[in-house]
Amino acid sequence: MKSLAITFVALAAFVQLLLAAPPQLDAIQPPGGQAGVEIEVTLHGKFDPWPCQLHFSTKGISFTPDPEKAGTGKIRIPNDVPTGTIEIRARNPEGVSKPQFFVIGKIREINETEEDGNAVSSAQSIDPAKLPLAINGTLAGNHELDAFRIALKKDEVLHAAVDGYRLRSLIDPVLHIYDSEGNRLQLAHDSVPHLDPRITFTAPSKGEYTVAVTAFAHPPAASVYYRGDKKAVYRLYLAKDQKQLPAHLFPEAIGDDTAGDRITPGKPVVGTLPDSGAAAVWKVVAKKGEKWFIEVEAAMLGFETDPVLRIVKPDGSELRTVDDSNKTPDAEYLWTVAADGEYQIEIADRFRRGGSGLRYRLNVEKAEPGFEAVADQSEYILQPGKAVDIKLKVSRLNGHKREVTATIPDLPGTVVVKDPKPAPEKNGDWTIQLEAKPEAAPFQKPLRIQFNEKAAEGEAAPSPAFARFSFASDNSRGPYLLEEAQQIWLTVPPAKKEEKKPEEKKESK
Repeated sequence: MKSLAITFVALAAFVQLLLAAPPQLDAIQPPGGQAGVEIEVTLHGKFDPWPCQLHFSTKGISFTPDPEKAGTGKIRIPNDVPTGTIEIRARNPEGVSKPQFFVIGKIREINETEEDGNAVSSAQSIDPAKLPLAINGTLAGNHELDAFRIALKKDEVLHAAVDGYRLRSLIDPVLHIYDSEGNRLQLAHDSVPHLDPRITFTAPSKGEYTVAVTAFAHPPAASVYYRGDKKAVYRLYLAKDQKQLPAHLFPEAIGDDTAGDRITPGKPVVGTLPDSGAAAVWKVVAKKGEKWFIEVEAAMLGFETDPVLRIVKPDGSELRTVDDSNKTPDAEYLWTVAADGEYQIEIADRFRRGGSGLRYRLNVEKAEPGFEAVADQSEYILQPGKAVDIKLKVSRLNGHKREVTATIPDLPGTVVVKDPKPAPEKNGDWTIQLEAKPEAAPFQKPLRIQFNEKAAEGEAAPSPAFARFSFASDNSRGPYLLEEAQQIWLTVPPAKKEEKKPEEKKESK
């Protein structure tokens, strides 16, 4: 055979960018811990290279990564750390991850042991003497059911509640109570004003009962069955005394009902709808030309009330009726008073219900102009010698017209706001462009974007406002444990190195 030599000559020199990637943190298991302990955690996501560090939005908490096993480590929570929900982000020199929620509590915590095998009959045993208890679990696969068995006396009360949706786990949890024969006695799916359920169960007789957790997909899927995923973490709370459980599981404590029937603008009033389901009536004196903001809070405070707001003129005719506002069951109205007089503000439930659980808080206050801006991201990466756009959605409230400019304190000297422009005069989009000089050194820090209003001559400058990032989206079905981030992360990663490869020659026959 005749040999044919073909020579392939590569480029004499080429540039290879050595790219590392910002970490991607999808979930933390467990998604919470007890103050005063050190816990082992598993991080789900992508961490290249490992190890990486964790940043906590509350000071004092620390993370020690396992150098041998990627995605694992220990979180130490000091005893004096405040309870509640914090943000955790994974970070390396290339950037920071999107945040995950982590709940710090005071009651005892355990982890689900996967002993149940998706069957009520083989539920994980819970010692009643160890209540109150927080159980951290994961619905790791489709059709999964996590079950926990507990002995109760006749007429003994068990309170059970789940955090899953509010952890942003993309699940719609369901709570079940079964007796020792496997008969389901109670089921809860959703509560006000979100998708996480809670149950108060009274044992009909002495015996063993099982609390089970399942979940549907969120956002809803076309095929309806119990869904699961390694990111579907949850916290199940169990207690015999409701007061032993975290306050966020129950309606907000808004105090006793306000006496009388008169409203003093600027001072909220609290009420309970009458047992008859009739409207609660409040009276307020208003003058022509005044602008008032009226807000009825109920469902978003955790109460069952679906409030309807009605304003009645001095002659008894209706001025306005408002039901849902801002994609919530609560009601609000910006009122410009057309004539002097005594007006009535009526609050009723949409379904004409009443009683002790049907509570509300009514705010009537002067409508002050305001300015808000929401960022499209909570973390940005700015390469040396490049620029990045921070996109903001601007809202001017109640006739706000002042000129607004932006500053970003604590930027390094090698990063500047390029060609700064004031905020748009109307509601809309506003872009702030940051530019890093080619010699910019690595930088990583949470920053605040500050808005400064131009005061009229002789006026004191208004207090500055700050940009925020909202965790809400079109898929949200009620509030999360945290509603927004107050800081925006900026990373200037190390400059990319260039590696030149020598000329290569290959021969083949």
